[in-house]
Amino acid sequence: SALESQPLYARKKIISKLMGERFPERVHDLLMEFGKVGDLLGTSVYAVGGFVRDLLMRVENFDVDIVVEGDGIRFAEQCEKRFPCRIRTHKKFGTAIILFPDGFKVDVATARIEVYDSPAALPTVERGSIKMDLYRRDFTINTLAIQLNPKSFGELIDFFGGLRDIKEKVVRVLHNLSFVEDPTRVFRAIRFEQRLGFQIGKHTQHLLKNAVKMGFLDRLSGGRIFSELILILHEENPIPPLKRMGDFHLFPFLHPHLKWEEGMENLFEQIHHVVSWFDLLFLDEQYERWLIYLYGLIDFLKEGEIHEFCQRLAMNDKIRDKAVEGKRQADQALLQMFSWIQADFQPKRSE
Repeated sequence: SALESQPLYARKKIISKLMGERFPERVHDLLMEFGKVGDLLGTSVYAVGGFVRDLLMRVENFDVDIVVEGDGIRFAEQCEKRFPCRIRTHKKFGTAIILFPDGFKVDVATARIEVYDSPAALPTVERGSIKMDLYRRDFTINTLAIQLNPKSFGELIDFFGGLRDIKEKVVRVLHNLSFVEDPTRVFRAIRFEQRLGFQIGKHTQHLLKNAVKMGFLDRLSGGRIFSELILILHEENPIPPLKRMGDFHLFPFLHPHLKWEEGMENLFEQIHHVVSWFDLLFLDEQYERWLIYLYGLIDFLKEGEIHEFCQRLAMNDKIRDKAVEGKRQADQALLQMFSWIQADFQPKRSE
């Protein structure tokens, strides 16, 4: 199989020094403690995923994900005995969340293989090794792991060329059926590409376009598409990923009458401008930024089409009503705000 033909990770790379430099003492100590718990249980423990990717990219990210070869829940229970923390477990998936009193949390999973019964279905789960666990992930840049057991603490594990792809700034899938197994990866590829300033690899682009052309995204539930859309609208600046969604003809999956064009781009530039100013002026104001961008999307739909759009994305009534009402209010508010901004930036005659 493709998995077996992969070489064992090429050479040992120890990154404990980088971990010491980049992590607050508390996080670093906790990772060492996790390794000791692993030894106590006779099991290998790893930090994985975005946490490792961002460490190597020198980006701050303390969302710790742990994978245990063995039993993740038993590991979490052992942590609960040793540290001042609570745990929440999910027996079916062999996962747990370790919650510390100050709100810091760590996700724990059992190394697993996911078996997809059919394209776009949710996977069934079996126990596996760390290599199998990393192979089921979306992109090579997210397949890196760091061993935490004391004897091998800080050893970087890279089976699939993730480190090379970080250096080359490439988003690459692990195998040819990746987008078929899970078409939401189409949206995630775009999000990572734009957020990290990477490029979707040539072959991966080809696979992505094929998955779109063959209609695999139609098999996704509205709720799963909506979750991915929200994540895109949550980005610091959602315009580049939205533009990329346009490049790959993804808007018709949201609604047949939606497409990325100049008018939409201009509106989003204006919304982004207003939102950025608002954030500067009202630092403490809490609001749902992504909803404002959602209003921008539905601005190009008629009222009946908005209902279809909300239905397609399986929005709950609360969000749907907010969207319809928000569109009405947003039209008025944006007009008002643009007139304020224009007034503010009109040079005075004396200037």
